[in-house]
Amino acid sequence: MSTKERESIYPPGYRPVVSENFIDLCRSVSISESLIEIIQDLLTYASDLNAWFSTEGSPLDPLDIQNHASILECLFLQWLRGDEIHTAVEESLCIALLVFVFRAAESIGRREEHSHLHYTATKRLQEALSATSRRDWASCSDLLLWILAAGAVSAEGSTECAWLEFQLSTACAEFRIESLDSLIEHLHQCVWVNYKFDMAAERLWDQISHLRLEESEYLPIIANTHT
Repeated sequence: MSTKERESIYPPGYRPVVSENFIDLCRSVSISESLIEIIQDLLTYASDLNAWFSTEGSPLDPLDIQNHASILECLFLQWLRGDEIHTAVEESLCIALLVFVFRAAESIGRREEHSHLHYTATKRLQEALSATSRRDWASCSDLLLWILAAGAVSAEGSTECAWLEFQLSTACAEFRIESLDSLIEHLHQCVWVNYKFDMAAERLWDQISHLRLEESEYLPIIANTHT
């Protein structure tokens, strides 16, 4: 069955190849199945948003999409607060997914009252990423790029934004991401809402391109060698 034929059996906006790739990236770093189950639900949510933005007269109800976002936020928060022992990579991913949902939900009328929780999560993302090392990301550079990009895009206006931008700039240099088109190509292989995030990624690229020419007070997480 061709890729086009496979996509035709899924709801509008759902990209099975991309979804499978993202799940494979998660499994390559041993993300727990309990979190992957929520991620699979998130992939459906993202596909609904992509379909809603790209299809004129979409039959999807914005209220249903907002409700789905609220459910996902609760699920990610519940997972973070659960009894399972989480690795730093798992926690980084879960928080990035949480802020991704926060930011995506703004495109469908989310109220600004969620900002405090949003910024608190972004600060925790910095803490979780700081506890990871180069070895943690050796098999999944695209996952690290996605976490940093989603975090930086979502952190606009927060004090953690500069740190995330620096980390993304360093990771792009490490993984030879040399243009905006290359970065977006990598991000599109993960969960993404093109209409909402592509322009934000363009602004982000302009910012991190300048960072490469400046000295920074931060240390890159990919230089960490602790285990």
